[in-house]
Amino acid sequence: MANAYTVRLPDGKEYGPADLEALRAWKEEGRIGSDTLVWREGATDWRPLSQVMETGELHAEVALEPTVTVKRPPPAAGHETPPTAAAPAESPKPVAAPRPRPAGPSRTARRPRPSPWRIVVPIAILAALVAGGYAWWMAGRPARERQRAEAFIKSFGLPDRRFADELLGLRLDLPAGWILLRPDSPFFHAPTAKLRVAHPGLRAFGRIQAEVRPRGPHSLDAMLDRAVEDWRLFAAGLVEQGRSEASVAGTPARKATVTWSADGQEIRGTVVVWRDGWNELALLVWGPGASATEVNTATDALVSQLQMAGVAAARIKAAADAVAPAIPELSRASVEALVEERLAAGKPTDDLPDASLRVVSRGLRALTGQESQEMGQIYAQVYKPLKEKERARLAAWLAQVRSGAAVPPEEGHAMRQALSDGLLALPEDVRAHLQTLNEKAVTAALAQP
Repeated sequence: MANAYTVRLPDGKEYGPADLEALRAWKEEGRIGSDTLVWREGATDWRPLSQVMETGELHAEVALEPTVTVKRPPPAAGHETPPTAAAPAESPKPVAAPRPRPAGPSRTARRPRPSPWRIVVPIAILAALVAGGYAWWMAGRPARERQRAEAFIKSFGLPDRRFADELLGLRLDLPAGWILLRPDSPFFHAPTAKLRVAHPGLRAFGRIQAEVRPRGPHSLDAMLDRAVEDWRLFAAGLVEQGRSEASVAGTPARKATVTWSADGQEIRGTVVVWRDGWNELALLVWGPGASATEVNTATDALVSQLQMAGVAAARIKAAADAVAPAIPELSRASVEALVEERLAAGKPTDDLPDASLRVVSRGLRALTGQESQEMGQIYAQVYKPLKEKERARLAAWLAQVRSGAAVPPEEGHAMRQALSDGLLALPEDVRAHLQTLNEKAVTAALAQP
């Protein structure tokens, strides 16, 4: 084969003979590189493939064989060379240099196998890149889900940072992180809510409910009972965890913590109740149990920004101040309770001196036998100074008022004045005891359905 070449790979293996076109093909296929050693038959040395390809060696190369000079051996010891003319040195004898043929190259042209590292390394790099990318994507998945959830909540937000309800006298400057929600937000069902808020960063929500003095007990704990029961209608499995004292805008309040599960996730919530006159208000806030500490802090910030103008309380006080002097048998608390009940129903309060007698009469069953006897004895002291005719007239008037019968205004005013005068004539401690008994009766009557 003209211009036969043999190649030597880095691992010492040799392949050939092959022509120049075969070498070019092997290089294009990646089987050999530019620095692979190549020996052309008849050449004196191995050369890098790049040199062979650049020179385009297509013809035989003449090998220049270096020569060596054979020196004569030195003379024997003690023998003198005659002083004659120097003999000419022997002509140098050319000696052929050994040809650097590769050790036993194969004469069958074989295509060198590509190194397995040329395949393994790129695959390993690609696999590492894919694995790293997937790990990065999975690591960022929770953050992306939070961002999507926050964006969705914010899409139902209102731009306002202040809420005000003039009828309730309620105001709220939203603390950082909280937003007002539109009434059509889909996050919870509360058609009667006065206020809807959300904390997108914590995925927490809140609302304020207001109810005009419902029938039943009106203590803060009784209000809390009703608020928790109402919440259970929308949170199946809700369990109350505990109660504590609270304050809203300087008004006494009561707080309860609750928990339930939704879609396999623990939810923790807080309900705070307080009163403004005849209005009973409840703030409900809830969020993921995993963020309970942060949600509680955000709830406290929300409560701290609530402001109450005390509109209802101011109206109750003004009306109670006006009618209390005409009802000396009632304590201030009883008068305010009756005023609140009338104003909540949209009724006037100027007839309370007479109406209070009917209310007390309805609640007398709440008194014990001993208490009823004591009340009778006190009223006997009121009637005692009166003449028999006046006593009978007063008794008849009381019977008409308690039954709800109509009484001429002049007669009613005169009899109420006579009763008040008798009550004010009682010793202060006796009148105070009567007020206590009447307060018990009033409370029982207002709690009746």
